[in-house]
Amino acid sequence: MSVRHVLWNIATYAAGRRAVQPLFHLLHRIALAGMNVGCPCNVGESGEWRVLRLITKLFPNETPTVFDVGANVGHYSRAVLRELPDARLHSFEPSTKTFRQLQGNLTGTTAQLHNMGMSKEGGVATLFGANNDSALSSLHKRQLEHVGLAVDSEEQAILGTIDEFCAEHGIERIHLLKLDVEGHELSVLQGAASMRERDAIDVIQFEFGGCNVDSRTYLRDFYELFGARYTVYRVLPHGIVPLGAYREQHEIFMTTNYLAVHRRHGAL
Repeated sequence: MSVRHVLWNIATYAAGRRAVQPLFHLLHRIALAGMNVGCPCNVGESGEWRVLRLITKLFPNETPTVFDVGANVGHYSRAVLRELPDARLHSFEPSTKTFRQLQGNLTGTTAQLHNMGMSKEGGVATLFGANNDSALSSLHKRQLEHVGLAVDSEEQAILGTIDEFCAEHGIERIHLLKLDVEGHELSVLQGAASMRERDAIDVIQFEFGGCNVDSRTYLRDFYELFGARYTVYRVLPHGIVPLGAYREQHEIFMTTNYLAVHRRHGAL
């Protein structure tokens, strides 16, 4: 019998005993932390900066086009300009108040700023806010009482689609599409169907977590949307790790950054 089977038998034997449940909960938390599940939002600690350095390796002789969808006040956009100083950066933020902060933080840079959000179709929609925290703004009215927060503000936001935006601005390729839109990531990708089908998006970084409980989306939905075109990775503080084929155990609703890389780039 292998060591793995021995450990599994021991865990199974102990699992039914109430006294050892705190130990299993502790091991579970340790395992999640080790997988960078529930990762920090800070670009430097989450491993996102390593993704930006990966872009420089994937496209050493190109000027990358980067979309920061859900730019908030610009922390990620500033990291893009630091790691990819020649990038053609488009930063999108639908909240008018937050957009003014974004403008202030990116004054004097080459970033092109757009006071709009992205979705599967254009129009106007309600953007919900919570506790005056711009990072929690979402097109989905979230239920946050269990973490001591409440949705307490609303504003109207202009929405577009990536396909329409790229057609209007003559953008033929997106090297890096970063999505942090509080549960609306799948809808944004649905609005980029033409670009995806033309294999015109190389790398997609998207956040997945508690927001997806409110938007009723699953990691399986992303796998189905990517199909055979992309390989899915989890972002770690010091690199990325492939997830492999979809499994239900991947459905962990705690903030985590994932990376979908077009298969033409091979295994990373």
